[in-house]
Amino acid sequence: MAFPLQVATKCWILLLEAFDSIEYVDDNNNNNNNNNNNNEGGGFQGIYYYIDNGTLVYLGFLFVAMGTLMITWPVAYCIRSVPGVSKIL
Repeated sequence: MAFPLQVATKCWILLLEAFDSIEYVDDNNNNNNNNNNNNEGGGFQGIYYYIDNGTLVYLGFLFVAMGTLMITWPVAYCIRSVPGVSKIL
C-alpha cells in the first residue's frame, strides 16, 4: 500500500515550496536544443526537485516516515475493527 507514502511525500514538497526551500528543475527543454546525447556536464538531466540544504533531506525522511505511519496505522485499525475481518487476518 504505497498511497500513504505518496501523500506524505507530496505534503513535504508542498511544505518546502511554501518556505521557498525547494526548486523545480526541468532540463528536458535544454536537452532538445542539443543534438549530442553525451552527458559532458556530469549532472542529472530530466525533471527533478533541487534542495540546496542537506539537512532538509534528513528532516524530509523523518517527516515522510512519520506521516506514512500516521496514515497507515489508523487505517489498519479501522479495517481490523470491521466485524469479521479480524477472523480473516
